[in-house]
Amino acid sequence: MDFNLLAESVGFVATGLFLYSTLLSCDKKLSFYYMIGCLFLASHLFLLDQVIAACSVLISFSRNFFMKFDRKGEVKLSFMFIFITIFSYYAVTFQHWSELLIPLASVVVSYGFLYTKGNMLSFCIFLCALIWLIFGIEVNSLSIITLEVTSIALLVVRVFKQNKVFSKIKNRRMARNI
Repeated sequence: MDFNLLAESVGFVATGLFLYSTLLSCDKKLSFYYMIGCLFLASHLFLLDQVIAACSVLISFSRNFFMKFDRKGEVKLSFMFIFITIFSYYAVTFQHWSELLIPLASVVVSYGFLYTKGNMLSFCIFLCALIWLIFGIEVNSLSIITLEVTSIALLVVRVFKQNKVFSKIKNRRMARNI
């Protein structure tokens, strides 16, 4: 089996999990499927020899896993500190601008998962998707590019569902027909 085909296959499994999670209006279910998608994405990135990005994704998996047990906010603070520290390190030592993308995306999405809900969480995921899209283009990963373009479109659907826009449109049409 071709090594690149294996890497892209694992990447597309991650894509499927992330896209499914994006369609969910329940934040807890979104977090669970996002967490599982992180395992596959980390594997994809390791196969592409993108070790730093893969490690960041594994830390994201850990963040979502340990958040279930956070009662006092210590996990939130710890993971935000970890991601801000990683981003700060790369902000000082980067050789190429693309090295900053994944640490920045990790800070944005961590803030979203740890401190926001609903529309603000969707907005943080949207910003993260834009950053990952740029990264996917930079490393030439078809699965990451597909994931992020589709995620952006599905995030719009998620926001519409969260805000009951579809039912409001339906109710207006029904009111006009009466």
